[in-house]
Amino acid sequence: MLIAEFKIKISNQLHSINLKTFFKLFAFFYLCLAFGVSQGEDITKSRNSFLDGQPSDFLGAFAGLFYSKISNYLLSWEAKLLILQVTSSMVGLYFFFFKSRIEQIQNLPLVLSIQYFVALFSAQPSRDATFTSFIILGIGLILYSTENMKYRKISLIFGILFLILALMFRPQLGAGIYLFVLFLFYSKHLQFKMSLNMLFQGSIAILLILLPPIAEIKLSQFFVSKSSFPAQTFLIHDLGFAACNSSNPATSNRAINTLQEISVDINFAQRYCQFYRANTWQSVIANDGLTLVKGDLKPPIRVANSSQEFKAIRDGWLEILSSDPKTYLQGKLVFLGEFLFSPQGRVSFDKLDTTFVEQNSTASYAVSKFFQLLTLPWTISSNFYLLSPGPFMLLLLFMTVKSRHEISLNLKPFILLLLMLGAALTISTVSYVSDNARYFTPFLILASLGFYHLKRTSRGKQL
Repeated sequence: MLIAEFKIKISNQLHSINLKTFFKLFAFFYLCLAFGVSQGEDITKSRNSFLDGQPSDFLGAFAGLFYSKISNYLLSWEAKLLILQVTSSMVGLYFFFFKSRIEQIQNLPLVLSIQYFVALFSAQPSRDATFTSFIILGIGLILYSTENMKYRKISLIFGILFLILALMFRPQLGAGIYLFVLFLFYSKHLQFKMSLNMLFQGSIAILLILLPPIAEIKLSQFFVSKSSFPAQTFLIHDLGFAACNSSNPATSNRAINTLQEISVDINFAQRYCQFYRANTWQSVIANDGLTLVKGDLKPPIRVANSSQEFKAIRDGWLEILSSDPKTYLQGKLVFLGEFLFSPQGRVSFDKLDTTFVEQNSTASYAVSKFFQLLTLPWTISSNFYLLSPGPFMLLLLFMTVKSRHEISLNLKPFILLLLMLGAALTISTVSYVSDNARYFTPFLILASLGFYHLKRTSRGKQL
């Protein structure tokens, strides 16, 4: 009896608590993370290539240009980047939960979990974290435009602009983001009639799906004198699967002959498959100490450095695709399995910003342990693969079945949410280069936000 009354009392108190309270608590958490996470090697190389006057488009011309414009004045550029990312995510989540109230006590873990994992992921120095931060900000502004008549137009315009900015870091993911925008429009159709206009939806599709890749190509042509041919990563990986796993001898030989164009080993044909691993394209190129059969062996191939070499790889890939689609599909199914259970990256604190932590071993140790404690839920979830795409989507499926009566009231938006996950999973599999869950994490975050949004709109009132 007393326990029941206590639960009712707590639930009534939570009913009146605005989510601003929680964001005040998480603001400090966000900013602490921004000064503890290690620097990202990939984006550092991309930034340095622009600063050194030899721009590289291997990670995208816009990404390198963007990171190169962040200075080291007062704070390190990494600290400024992470402050920008976590602040963008924080503001985006604020708009997403604008005027929301926690109506039932069981929704509190979901809301706090979303905030926690968005905080940690946004505090990582990577293109995917930058992409995710701007996506959340853009989505939050678009949703805010459906709930606030006074700032509707300006919120919608800036929301779309931030989505375009985010997609400049991952231009190939525009279709998935567009489907989530449609999900928001249809789930809020009573408040936002214009969003159902086909011309309006078509304009949004052009801006999100076509504009970012076109702009990236033009920027690369303008800034980069010699392309690094970023598409070669998945072409090499597909050719590697065909060379080492195809049951068709002709396909295997054709793949080997194609890769011979960039070989660095006279015994390439005999040694290549000793290096090849399905979980990363770098197994045949990057000497990571784990792929070596013998200590004195060198990786069998290098990346293509000329347009002639890239053309040879591309033509060989197209030839195999047209003559033996079975091997191609088999490879993608293998990559899909690798991707669904790919591990989530560890959040490390090897580089504490010395602006705030002096060269004091005691202080550094204390701050490091503090961050490790904050990231303990992430670490545990990651170690048990709960943050991998497959298990995470199974968890969302379980939550959906449990809330099926509420979600059935929003069937069309729910279908759009599934299509978003399907489109993102298809794109990630087709362009698969390694088993890193962070490539898909932005869409897992969006799916979680979408699930919460469905539950909120199903009740016909703000939580």
